[in-house]
Amino acid sequence: MTNCPDGAQQVRLLICDMSPLISLGIEAAVATNPNFETQRSTAEKILRGEHGTPPAFDVIVTERETAMRLVTQRARHAQRGALSLPRIFVIHQSTGEQDIRGALEAGIQGYASQALTLEEFQDGARMVALGMRYLCPRSAQRLADSMTREPLTSRETIVLRELAHGQCNKAIAQELGMALGTVKAHVKALMSKLDAKTRTQVVTAAITRGLVKLDGSDDILGGGDVRSLEAHRTRRPKLHLAA
Repeated sequence: MTNCPDGAQQVRLLICDMSPLISLGIEAAVATNPNFETQRSTAEKILRGEHGTPPAFDVIVTERETAMRLVTQRARHAQRGALSLPRIFVIHQSTGEQDIRGALEAGIQGYASQALTLEEFQDGARMVALGMRYLCPRSAQRLADSMTREPLTSRETIVLRELAHGQCNKAIAQELGMALGTVKAHVKALMSKLDAKTRTQVVTAAITRGLVKLDGSDDILGGGDVRSLEAHRTRRPKLHLAA
């Protein structure tokens, strides 16, 4: 950060791979505030080192997929020290608990929904620039709510995937090589953990909480029985379990 004439520290924002509308919104949000400076860029330019190493910015503002790509590349180059990145502030449409948790665990410092206010954005950008964690109120509430819920097991999560594709218990048992009674037990456990009374409510609750995605992204189950899950990815590419 650099010092402004009034003594405040200026936060330099690098807007990376955001949609034109979101980029314009961010620029407009800080246009009248001398404590912020913005510039647009792409992940490719950052990874090529076109903004310097480390880049001459305090915070990268981007969406979740680009952020995860950047931190993954940073981790791969960590031993060589070849890739140094500013702190990352994610602004994303989804505030599913698994999305938020996965981003924070990957080393992303800030996470907010696209519905954040001007004040929330500016506060979040400042906090991230200073090295602190930031969650917008909606994301913080979603993450806090998840802490009181019993997590799904890896097998329950795979059964949930099949439920989301409309599979009946018998079909799930055949697909996963489980006994029919075992599948029924997993479905019953899913209903209990997701506070649902029907199979449809199970899927609806899972989508609401971000446990299942319908956007065709590359996020999958972040652990557990990976081999079983991988066996179905190519057959059903349009729906994925959250990381």
